[in-house]
Amino acid sequence: MESLKEPPKATFSWFPGHMKSAWRMLEEQLKEIDVVLFLLDARIPRSSQHPQLLDSLRKRPVEQLWVLNKVDLADPERTREWATELRKLHQVVEMQSKSGSGLGPLKGPLASIHERLSQKRSGRSLLERPLRLMVVGLPNVGKSSLLNRLVGRASAKTGKKPGLTRGKSNWVSGPDGILVRDTPGILYPRIETWTQLAHLTACGNVKADVIPRFEVATILLRRLVELEQQHRLPAAAQSLEELGRKLGFLQKGGIVDEERAATWLFNQCFDGKLGNITWEPMHESEPT
Repeated sequence: MESLKEPPKATFSWFPGHMKSAWRMLEEQLKEIDVVLFLLDARIPRSSQHPQLLDSLRKRPVEQLWVLNKVDLADPERTREWATELRKLHQVVEMQSKSGSGLGPLKGPLASIHERLSQKRSGRSLLERPLRLMVVGLPNVGKSSLLNRLVGRASAKTGKKPGLTRGKSNWVSGPDGILVRDTPGILYPRIETWTQLAHLTACGNVKADVIPRFEVATILLRRLVELEQQHRLPAAAQSLEELGRKLGFLQKGGIVDEERAATWLFNQCFDGKLGNITWEPMHESEPT
């Protein structure tokens, strides 16, 4: 496949109005938070890190617990490698995308944090209070699903479409005396490379209708070949034209409907129908 040039500077620079509002709200609410649950998608642990959010968290005395989410959709061996690397700097737990209930693997780490904070409050003669959590991350990394799991009911909207959580969020009571606050997904304002854009598209973090679909689909097809996962596609297609033809997505005159083929590919990637794939393995140079 041909190598694609990097996008022009203005191509993938955006910051929708609702994200600006969400960012201001998040900055204000961080002042009353004890623990931030920072969600990453296990399929793209590098691209699902929000650099501006990380920078903001570094400036505040708030505990962080990194959640490597959707491990059931990622390659188990690659997940172990990523978890090992991330644990060099952060406290990390691994969670599946939807299954399970209650605090699960979060219970032990949160209990330890609560005990530590309670001792600090006691030393300052402050009254005991519930542990206040905030769930943060990019759109579609599973924040609302995690919130619903924590509180044991559908308190937040979930779905395949990014941007379902908007507006001011409220405290929701959870088990073991915790309070949880959901936040809208906030995408960083500039996507640096075609590869990063493709990975975010594959995992549903950006809307497929606002991107160069042909270029992104081509990168994903190439990435599947590099990861030796092309066998999961019809007849191991290595181009969008070939994929559309194998799927029978033909227009009048036998012309391949590449737009439809790209949509099919994006949906297959997001739904995990191509199998457990980690788009960003460790210790590997990024393809252009």
